[in-house]
This record gives sequence, C-alpha cells and structure tokens, in this order.
Amino acid sequence: MEKRLSVTDFNRRFTRGLGKELFSDENLTIIEDVNNLPFWRQINQVDFALVILCKHGRLEATLNNVNYTAQAGDIIFCSGMHTMTEALITTDFDCDLFCISMRKYQELVVPDKESMSNFLFAYQRPLISLNEKEMQLVEGYKRLLQIKNDEHDTIYSGRITDSITQALVFEFMSACERRKETMPDYVQPNSPINKNIAHDFLFLLSEDRCQHRSVSFYADKLCVSSKYLSHIVKKETGKTVSKWIKEQLTEQIRNLLLNTSLSCKEIAMRLDFPNTSFFGKFTKEHLGCSPMQYRSNGRSNVIHTTLIE
Repeated sequence: MEKRLSVTDFNRRFTRGLGKELFSDENLTIIEDVNNLPFWRQINQVDFALVILCKHGRLEATLNNVNYTAQAGDIIFCSGMHTMTEALITTDFDCDLFCISMRKYQELVVPDKESMSNFLFAYQRPLISLNEKEMQLVEGYKRLLQIKNDEHDTIYSGRITDSITQALVFEFMSACERRKETMPDYVQPNSPINKNIAHDFLFLLSEDRCQHRSVSFYADKLCVSSKYLSHIVKKETGKTVSKWIKEQLTEQIRNLLLNTSLSCKEIAMRLDFPNTSFFGKFTKEHLGCSPMQYRSNGRSNVIHTTLIE
C-alpha cells in the first residue's frame, strides 16, 4: 500500500516559504498569509484533514469532481476522502491553512451523533461561510496556539495544546451545525446507538483508500456481520457500504489518471484490478469514458493553481 502523506510529511515537503508558520508538530500545522497552493494536486493520499480559510481574493477549487468558489470568510474542508484536481486563485488570494492528523481528530472528537453528522456534512458540502464572530473565534484559537508554540515545554503543554486544538475543531463543527439548520433539505443521521460503527467505517475507508473492496473486510475490522454493517451504514449515511467503496475507488482512479503519469496497467495493478479490461470497464461505467479518454479530457481542462483575474 502506498504511504499516505502525514502532517510531518506535509511540513517537510511543502511549508517552506509557503507563509507564516504559527504552529507545527506531528499532529497539527497552522500557516497564515498563504497566497499560493503549489501542493494542491499532490496531496490526494493524505492522513490529515486540511482546512483552507480564505481571507482575501478568490479560490476556485474542484473536489471529487465538484466545483467550489471560496471568497473572503469561506472555508473549504479537504480530507483523505476527497480528490483534489483543479485550483484557480486570484492575484490577491490570501488564506490560512490548518492541517490536523486524522488520528488526532479521532482522539479528540468522540464519535457521537453530532460529530458523525458534521463529519458527513463537511464531506458532502466542504464549502461553508463563516460570520464575523466565527472568524474572530478562529483567530483567537490561532493566537493561543501560537503562544503555546513559542512557550517552553512543561508537563502540561501537550494537554493544553490538545485542548485548544479540540476547541478549534469543535468551532469548525459548530459552524457546520449552524449551516445545517438553514438547510431544510439536509437529512440528519438517525439513531445514536450505531453512530460509532458508521463513523469508524468511514475512517477505515479513508485510511484504506480502497485497497480492500469487500464489505466483509470492514465488517471483520469492526467485529460485526457484513449484513449488520451494511444496514447500519445505509441507515446512518444514506449510502450502502458498497456505494461508499465504489465512490472512493472512483475518486482514487480520477486522482491517479489526472495527477500521476502511471500507465493504465500500472493503475490497474495498484488498485488490484484483475486486468486492464476490468479496470477499463469500471472506469467507463463510473467516469463515463475509457481511462485514456478521461486522462486526455481531464488534463486538457486542469491547470494547476493558475492565477485568475
């Protein structure tokens, strides 16, 4: 399995000269005054959540083949379940970046009804707008973490940092919660008793990146039957386990076709298709054309972090 990009890897490869670093460790990185996104199409195999807070200008981004436009006060959520292709920015673009490892997220956030609902909301609708008060709160958490970053270690430093990080995550989740209240068409997850199972399945799927595609693999990992897992995931998320797997596999294929130079045979082997014929059939069924056609059409339309007026 290909190594997933960690927060530490991201710091080492992309943050030099990117902006002003306010906080950085193996689980969390905050960088402000970022005016370019040179890493955009190179972080589709990640083990962290990325939050982009737009402060000036405009960002036109494509996640999972859906186009989003972020302006000042907007945030975009990106995770290991998103495939990022296009990114267009204006010449006056400026943003803050927040990277938090998924392991730390799971450690800080109890998978209850609300967190499960907001995780799904951020996945399905990754662009939301913050109001002035929310922007001020995020700014406050940033400054607290910056102070802790500059402070000498004490026996409580880690706990304090975790508490501030948890508060920041909850602030983003709270923003999602408030937006859901204004969307009468948004369907909330159901009973709280099975939230942990559906929540843990989605994290397993994100970590696995479709190396395994049978329902039984995830059911065994979660110590439940395949039938029960399928029932719970469908009930809580509105999609079957198989549909989630196929969607994530499709995004993996999209990413490898558009963002790598791997041949179709190499992609088929990496994703464990029995042969290129099966790979081509799956791609045509889910992307609407052959792998080579999709690569040709996609690359002719994708420009990497281009400046726009």
